[in-house]
Order: sequence, then C-alpha cells, then structure tokens
Amino acid sequence: MMKLIVNWNPIAKQRHKDFVKVLKNGKHFRGRYNPQKKIADEFSSILLNQLPVDFKPIQGPLFVQLWYGLKRPKAHYGTGRNKGKLKASAPKYPGKKPDIDNYEKFIYDCLSGVVIRDDSQICSCRHDKRYSEIPRVEIEIKELE
Repeated sequence: MMKLIVNWNPIAKQRHKDFVKVLKNGKHFRGRYNPQKKIADEFSSILLNQLPVDFKPIQGPLFVQLWYGLKRPKAHYGTGRNKGKLKASAPKYPGKKPDIDNYEKFIYDCLSGVVIRDDSQICSCRHDKRYSEIPRVEIEIKELE
C-alpha cells in the first residue's frame, strides 16, 4: 500500500477548451487545449518528489482511496472578536460544487504515468470531501490480487 499527501487546495477537472484560429490564407484551424496543463504538471511533480528515485509506475488492478480536505470559505468564520472562530451555522460537509467526481478526474489524470501506468487500472475506489484546516489531498493506493 502506498500513501501520498499533497498539501494543496483540491481543484476539479475542467473540460478541454475548443478554439478556432483564422490562418493567413483564410482557412480555419480548429483545435483543443487543456486549460489545466500547467497546474496538473505541477501537481504531478509534487507527487513525483514523494516517490523513490528508481520508482516505476504501478502495474495491474488497483484500489484507490482519495480524501479531499477543502479550505473553508471566510463566511464560515465569525468577525470582530470572534474572528477565527467557526460559526455554529457553518456546515460540516461541503455539499456544493464542484462535484466530487471532477476532483477525482483531476487526481487520476495527475497519477497516470507518474504513480500508476494509467487510470484504467483503477477497479475500485472511494473518495470523500470534507472541510479541513489544512487544504490537502490524501491518496492511498493498494494493489489488488
């Protein structure tokens, strides 16, 4: 079993963006790009730094457990002399967007080619999102037999 912790405010996977560019000859060039490539590369680099130097991506079927610790919005805290104290009305769980599966897609894309061969290897998973004082992503990977 492998456990990785990345102190990072979890972000959700965005869709690829389409674009149209008009070339000098008047023709149109249609393309697509990933708006999160730089962020995903940075996240993958953090993961890579936690692995041994001679690490090879894991092969075979996997179980992955993900835990997203989200930073609380400022509105959850009091003001004035109660600054820094959590309001009684603050929700325990983040039941708003982004969707949990979009967090999962971002993490799986970052794991692919670095920690695991491909995200198609993941046969079973569990993921939770909660509020946390320290925003982070915890990843546990277990090889299935």
